[in-house]
Amino acid sequence: MATKDRSLFARVGRWRSLVENAQEFLVEVPQIEGDLRELGQLADDVVALRAERMVQERKLREITLRIRALGRRGDNIRGRIGASLKGRFGFTAPLLVQFGFTPRKTVPSREPTLPPPETSR
Repeated sequence: MATKDRSLFARVGRWRSLVENAQEFLVEVPQIEGDLRELGQLADDVVALRAERMVQERKLREITLRIRALGRRGDNIRGRIGASLKGRFGFTAPLLVQFGFTPRKTVPSREPTLPPPETSR
């Protein structure tokens, strides 16, 4: 029976099934003994590597979490330093650019200006 499942898990299952079921026919077809042994070893190697990959993926997730935590901590410290610099030099000081901060733009006041009073003639 041919199957359409091409996943590695299914293929390894078919390999193991073939190795197990062909053992009783080795007397009739002795030339496949080496190939069966190799196929069984390949199946074992694939399973071992998949287990190792799962361990490495877990380590990667842990490392990624640590990197993110360190990034948040660094951003927090940078924010505190920026607040201190802005408090010392002012929010609009061009010197902030030197430290990697964007100074606040100066906005012209929006107070309404009254036209000068006209003198009546």
